Amino acid sequence: MTHLVQFGNLITFAKFESYLLVFLQACTMLFSIPTLPEADQFTTLKPIQLFFFHFPVESPVVCSPCTPSRLPNAGFVRSPNPKHPKALSICYRLAGARGIHGSILSKGAGGEEGEDPPFCLTKSPSTMAEDCTCIRVGHSGRGLWLDSRNNVYRCSTVSAVTSGGDEYLTLDMGQRGSAPLCTLSGILKDDRGDCALDFDEGMGRIVYCDEAGHVSIVDVV
Repeated sequence: MTHLVQFGNLITFAKFESYLLVFLQACTMLFSIPTLPEADQFTTLKPIQLFFFHFPVESPVVCSPCTPSRLPNAGFVRSPNPKHPKALSICYRLAGARGIHGSILSKGAGGEEGEDPPFCLTKSPSTMAEDCTCIRVGHSGRGLWLDSRNNVYRCSTVSAVTSGGDEYLTLDMGQRGSAPLCTLSGILKDDRGDCALDFDEGMGRIVYCDEAGHVSIVDVV
């Protein structure tokens, strides 16, 4: 995928159902994951869809499955299946900015017979956090975010509607202003500024490595 450099450096990638979502500075590309070739063979992946950002983006970028929500006087929009989510919540930072923006990638109504179904990327105006340097999200969609002083804040979930009218519970960073859950000591970061940090929502714990190489565990629940 060396030809992708025309869209900027690779930021990260995520698996979504049987698709691979690749984030570059200028856009995100959706690839179908092929059947693995036999030994001594290779496969060239071609994007099935491409979504350009209005402005270049940079790390942190995080993805989390969206959970179908219940509309008033109606049933679930889609049958909830945690193993096969139908939408993905995406949080990303615009290059040179401090705020985090959000979008929802959702599956369309279906294309021609034998073709991959189309996807749409809908902006989520509820997702915004100032001075965010790191996001970590658990399997349920709950998560944490850090500001530049390593203060830890909780991510919550809100209801968001896609352009197709489907409603999902998705990640909301919220506005800073509430008291932080805790403050972490110096965190080890790589060349891109990504933190050596993980969040285990089941145990309610943060695990991180500080600049001295020490691993620490913090209970946040």
